[in-house]
Amino acid sequence: MPVFGSGPIVVTGASGWVGRTVLDQLAKLLPQNEFQSRVRAFSSRSGVIKHIKGQSITSMPLADLPSLVNHEGCAAFLHAAFLTPDRCAEIGTETFAKINRSIIDIIVEAVQVTPNARVVEISSGAAAYVETHQVLRSPVAHLYGALKLEEEHRLQDVAATLVLRIYALSGRHISQHCRYAIGDFIDQALRGGPVVVKSRHQVVRGYVHADCLAEVAINWLLSNARAPQKALNAITHEVSMVDLARSVAAEFGDLSIIVREQSHEGADIYLDSPVEFLKFLKYFNINVPSLSAQIRDTAIGVR
Repeated sequence: MPVFGSGPIVVTGASGWVGRTVLDQLAKLLPQNEFQSRVRAFSSRSGVIKHIKGQSITSMPLADLPSLVNHEGCAAFLHAAFLTPDRCAEIGTETFAKINRSIIDIIVEAVQVTPNARVVEISSGAAAYVETHQVLRSPVAHLYGALKLEEEHRLQDVAATLVLRIYALSGRHISQHCRYAIGDFIDQALRGGPVVVKSRHQVVRGYVHADCLAEVAINWLLSNARAPQKALNAITHEVSMVDLARSVAAEFGDLSIIVREQSHEGADIYLDSPVEFLKFLKYFNINVPSLSAQIRDTAIGVR
């Protein structure tokens, strides 16, 4: 079995949706003793995280990362730590930007002392919109995209870095599920329906299952493949919210759906070309779950 060189395997944002999925995939891939001895989980604060095998891993504060790599080195970074736009209303834009830039500084510092380590950065479609001067939904989303784009560039400058941009996500480790359309629809369905589409205009999203994202990240780290110069748009399914609601309703017993009258103007379409990401899935022989399978798996985290 291929190995991640020597030294620790670092997962940041380990208590979040993507981070916990990455830990699950690593626990499946690595022998138990190697998982326990090599995987290092980092979050905003210390804690204990359970993974898919029913065991636990201790998560350390992200601020401790530079000290760890100075003492132990690092074989690979899977970086998913960042404050998301919803936190901005709570702490203000200046603090939001300051904290996220401090996260970038910590990661870049850690990577710079381990120049041979490979890095996967979990980024956002918002970075693509800022990069191409497209209009985002809000000033906060634009700020978030600008910060993620800054992080992409800084990491690519110091190490071989695979950037994976998320537009919409599915998977069992969904948190605060009612913030997301897929979680909200599943919650409505589990309560017996109907499933209500609240938007007054057309909304389309590009979804990826968190397992696919994690598997691409881990397989690339294990490989000798070069890092693409451009970020990959992590999308496997282009879905309108009406179609997503129909799929959720069908999955939970042919429930009815309610769609409010929608304007034909002002469509909210958040996706980009998935061609290069799909090539990676094919190259690493990664199976893509159907939309129905993604809904069922996401429901595990909603229940």
